[in-house]
Amino acid sequence: MSIVCHTLTSINQIDPATANFSWNIGNGNNANGASNTVTYTDDGQANIALVITSDKGCDTTITSSVLINPIPVASFVPNPNNYTTAALPRFIFTNTSTVDPVNGSVIDQFDWDFGDPNASDDVSSEENPSHYYPTDTAEYCVNLKVTTNKGCSDEFNSCVVIGPDLIVFIPNAFTPNTSGPSQNEGFKAIISGEKAMELIVFNRWGEIMFITNDVNEQWDGMYKGEPAQQDVYAYQLNVTALNDEVYNYTGTITLIR
Repeated sequence: MSIVCHTLTSINQIDPATANFSWNIGNGNNANGASNTVTYTDDGQANIALVITSDKGCDTTITSSVLINPIPVASFVPNPNNYTTAALPRFIFTNTSTVDPVNGSVIDQFDWDFGDPNASDDVSSEENPSHYYPTDTAEYCVNLKVTTNKGCSDEFNSCVVIGPDLIVFIPNAFTPNTSGPSQNEGFKAIISGEKAMELIVFNRWGEIMFITNDVNEQWDGMYKGEPAQQDVYAYQLNVTALNDEVYNYTGTITLIR
């Protein structure tokens, strides 16, 4: 829907102070007076008729029309969807802007600003551009302004995030007997760049020996207050990245005494 204001003025040789002006302004309404400002809310063409009657009772009818062009709706979709890591800080932006084809309107101008304050080339006039951001983690707000061949425009703004790489390291053995290195006294996954995690350890019969949602908590090899026997145990690690994608890891860990 467009909102367009037009000023309608009659030019004639009669005295406007004594003449009568009757307008049909083409949007279902009528008006009086030598000049009127009209707001149209429907796209298309408005047909206007003006009847001018002099103080002597003589009248004439003038007709004209105005075009009301549609305002576009700007939008775009980034790929990946709003989030990527510093390992590949590139987004492809797909323009999804639309405009009603009333009066032959088409979008023919695209003005992108990728919101990178430290870059001189963070703008584009392509319809579907791509952009590489710095490898530093940050949020960048992207703006798209679209303009039609009739001069009507709209803007859309959305932010993308460059997040840290998700790093996961899972050891395959530990020695909870104080005889080995201190870092091997417990079992835990080493994770960075995560939003959430869950670590579960099972024995060979599927019984849960240990479970935690704390990335810093480790299994000390105990079960119900007693040392678990030397054996091979299975684990399941579920890690949620900052973009809410969930990664699942499974394997075995050897408890050595």
